[in-house]
Amino acid sequence: MRIRTAYAAVGGRELPIGENPVKKVPLVVTGYDGVVNMDELGGEGGVNDQGLRLGDSSEDKLMAIYSKIDGVTRRQAQAEAQTQLYHSRTDRKLENMDKNLRRIARQPVQRVLHVDTAGGGGVVEQEQAQEGASIASLSPRPRDLHLLWLEYEFGLGGRKPARQFTAMERGKVKFKYSRRKVVWDTIDRLIRCGYTAQVAIDRIYVVYGQTSVTHIIDRMRRDAIGGGHAALR
Repeated sequence: MRIRTAYAAVGGRELPIGENPVKKVPLVVTGYDGVVNMDELGGEGGVNDQGLRLGDSSEDKLMAIYSKIDGVTRRQAQAEAQTQLYHSRTDRKLENMDKNLRRIARQPVQRVLHVDTAGGGGVVEQEQAQEGASIASLSPRPRDLHLLWLEYEFGLGGRKPARQFTAMERGKVKFKYSRRKVVWDTIDRLIRCGYTAQVAIDRIYVVYGQTSVTHIIDRMRRDAIGGGHAALR
């Protein structure tokens, strides 16, 4: 039986299929700032299981040293870029933290007044303050949404928090309560979605603008008929 050997044409001559026409040569790959350089090392050499085998020429040794130096330079540049990115992110976080602290500092809070109990007049004032703490009424005209939410959560001027009103108490201030409820419900829904009260109020101001509480309530009540504003759902 005769065995036919397959051949492949390479460079104008034929080689057996089992013979690799590609010659492996040692290369030094360098690059910086997006530019890649590949240099072939001179002299005899090749690639073995342990890596690159260089020749004995001084050129080979210099190229190998240059390759190592270039690699160190590239890694140093990458480390500097990572450090700069870390500092940029840290600066942004500190800036956001500073903004939040400033916002909290501007937020109205409930202040506890220490009543001077010396004398009969002081005792009367203290009793009135304690008695007023249970009054279920709403403030006449809260000047911003922060106060409106504070009224719902903690109460204003010693009043009872609106969220604790009974059905009878809500009925006594039905008009005010029903109008303000659209704002309270929106803030409460955003808080349950993971926002803080401050951020939720800021979102409302972004949607409706820095205008009066009355104007915002009117617009939010109109939007509520259609399911509410998309940005606040």
